[in-house]
Amino acid sequence: MSARTDPAPEELKRETPSPTFLDQLTTIGFAVLIALGIRAVVIEPFRIPSESMLPTLLIGDHLFVNKFVYGAKVPFTDWRFPGLREPRRGDVVVFEVARRGGGIYPADRYPDLPRDRFVKRIVGMPGDTIEVTGRVVKVNGAPLLRHELNETHADAMGEILRSALEVLDGRPHAVLEDP
Repeated sequence: MSARTDPAPEELKRETPSPTFLDQLTTIGFAVLIALGIRAVVIEPFRIPSESMLPTLLIGDHLFVNKFVYGAKVPFTDWRFPGLREPRRGDVVVFEVARRGGGIYPADRYPDLPRDRFVKRIVGMPGDTIEVTGRVVKVNGAPLLRHELNETHADAMGEILRSALEVLDGRPHAVLEDP
């Protein structure tokens, strides 16, 4: 039979030391750098500021913008990562515009002007001609397929807008008609 002995006082003192303030600060610093890197290159949270995308996106909706799919810009440079695919008709995109007075300009051509972010659905691709006549949207002379819905929405001013589905490259998208 063996006798159980308690550890000597010296052995109790050899426990793992608790992390110092500097260790904790370093860990927090690395976590912040990783989060900022992910936000700059992969995804970024975004809040919908206006009703321009009703009924698909509502004012105040939160979404994550996938920067990686089209090729994210490397922060503080003009270089971009290669994208996974090109934008397609019907995609919802977030992009920056430059503003001066009531004018809206390409942000890359006017880097010194204040900027806003727009959230829009792609209807036309480079080289396309877009025409809107009354309630008919035409892409390269062909009207978009449209299905009227028996639904209405009220905008921020209380005006009643009718719903419809427009088909872009075989994919239906809800739209509102502004009378």
